[in-house]
Amino acid sequence: MLVELVANAGKVVTREELQQKLWSGDTFVDFDVGLNNAIRKLRQALGDDADNPQYIETLAKRGYRFVAPVADLNQAPSLPLPLVEHDRKRADSRLWSAMAKSTTTLLIVLAVSALIVVALWWKWGETWVGGHSHEIHSIAVLPLQNLSGDPGQEYFADGTTEELITTFARLTDLRITSRTSAMQFKGVQKSAMEIGRSLGVDAIVEGSIARSGDMVRVTVQLIDAHADRHLWANEYHSTLTDMLRLQEEVAHDVALQVSGKVAPQQVQYLVSVKMVNPEAHDLYLRARQHAAKWNEEDMAEAIKLYQQAIQLQPDYAAAYVGLADAHSLFGTWEGQDAEGEWAHVREAASKALSLDSQVAGAHGQLAWVKHIYDWDTSGAYEEFQKALKTDRNNPNTHAGYGLFLAQIGRVEEGLAEAQLAEELDPLSSRISGYKEKMFMIARRYDDVFKQAKRTRELYPDSYVTALHVLETYELLGRFEDSINEFEAHPEPGNMTQQEATVLANKLRSALRNQGPKGYWGAQLKQKLDNDADDHCLLAYAYFRTGDHDNGYRQLELAIKGRDRNLRQMKTHPMWDFVRDDPRFQDVLRRVGF
Repeated sequence: MLVELVANAGKVVTREELQQKLWSGDTFVDFDVGLNNAIRKLRQALGDDADNPQYIETLAKRGYRFVAPVADLNQAPSLPLPLVEHDRKRADSRLWSAMAKSTTTLLIVLAVSALIVVALWWKWGETWVGGHSHEIHSIAVLPLQNLSGDPGQEYFADGTTEELITTFARLTDLRITSRTSAMQFKGVQKSAMEIGRSLGVDAIVEGSIARSGDMVRVTVQLIDAHADRHLWANEYHSTLTDMLRLQEEVAHDVALQVSGKVAPQQVQYLVSVKMVNPEAHDLYLRARQHAAKWNEEDMAEAIKLYQQAIQLQPDYAAAYVGLADAHSLFGTWEGQDAEGEWAHVREAASKALSLDSQVAGAHGQLAWVKHIYDWDTSGAYEEFQKALKTDRNNPNTHAGYGLFLAQIGRVEEGLAEAQLAEELDPLSSRISGYKEKMFMIARRYDDVFKQAKRTRELYPDSYVTALHVLETYELLGRFEDSINEFEAHPEPGNMTQQEATVLANKLRSALRNQGPKGYWGAQLKQKLDNDADDHCLLAYAYFRTGDHDNGYRQLELAIKGRDRNLRQMKTHPMWDFVRDDPRFQDVLRRVGF
């Protein structure tokens, strides 16, 4: 590689030219992985920096260019002194003879030197894995590159990446960055050091996947994110029916490279991994792709696909967990049959655990059923404790547990869990939104605004963040700011910008004429006209206007319908002004507090 680049110094050598020159057509290797490894090793040997190259410049999606000065010693350099012509002719020809080396000879010397350096480096790298110069405490699994030659297989590559992350998380005690953050680097041309800094990890796993008929090939490599140094690589082959075992083997091998050991029970789990129906697995991966979009239409499609996967393979535990997850979201959304949805969650999660006691995600779903719908605080706590064992690297499990702790009164512990969730998923707007809510429960309002700013850097249109900011302004009595926030971020799919502006003007007028009571009166009218089934928020608006009797009537309706917001009332600051009322304390007792 070095010979080819130096011979063409100053010129772009395309990836295609390198492939034709250095990789013979009958060599079965992953060209992209091999090329990237070669460039990385050369840079390491030369002490070069991909961001500020002194030797090898990368031209994204094109190729590379050797940018350092290159001298051809066949051509005599100018003498340092301004000799006159006859002095120049009398110069000792033996000096030129000694200095003159052919370009070919120079390149051979360079190439051999580079090979020696790389060989020594490779030996050093192997020693590094056994005796870490940097301890590895955290890993990010980057999206596998789809080498199937079919863009329609992206869901397969992304889904396999997600399953690998889940498997890594179960096998090791390392901190594993979640899918949401790792997927931010799909197709991004950044060095391992840059990615490592962004995700706060010590090492990176990257690779590719190729699917052809019933066969799958996966290549993976482990990279030190501190030094952008290759540590280990391997290639795996499998049939589609043995995909789950392949994922276990990949994660197992990487875990051994990092820590030198895997818990005995996890080795036993590897032995017991079942084969999967390829069609069922394909449906499952497609369902995960829809579920990740987090909207009602895609979630409904995900449910259909999970059900189809289960019909093909009735013992598919992960598909049951996916089904439970999708139904739990419908259980918390407006206009859904909460009782029916939570019953589906309980049934699907319980079935998953009956098939596989270690399956990720099931205990977390049962914890939410017990917390939000059953009003069973101790039962929810027990399920969360089980979830933390099977899903210890799942940021949603830690964030959910943190919110649960905050809602039952253990606010500081909840914030600690939220912080851990953010470390596991640093680029997730959803996790950041969890922290906003917990800062609000902790009455740390300045931190709510700071966290909201961070969320909007990740996802500028977050409606959840707009609600948290709006509610915080209301708690602080900053009603003009609250109205502005509402007008700037109307609820997607429920209110147009024009409708939001009309309502915002009504709120401003009411605030101007009657103060805070007028503001709440206008809010009450809006909710009665448009959200008559949202009994907890109607009760709150009645309380704010001074009509406590109607407020408690609405809470009775909320209890009858097992309103999801009832379990927030114990610690949420919006209810502080009625918290000492005996009737309010009775409501808390009746919903499990």
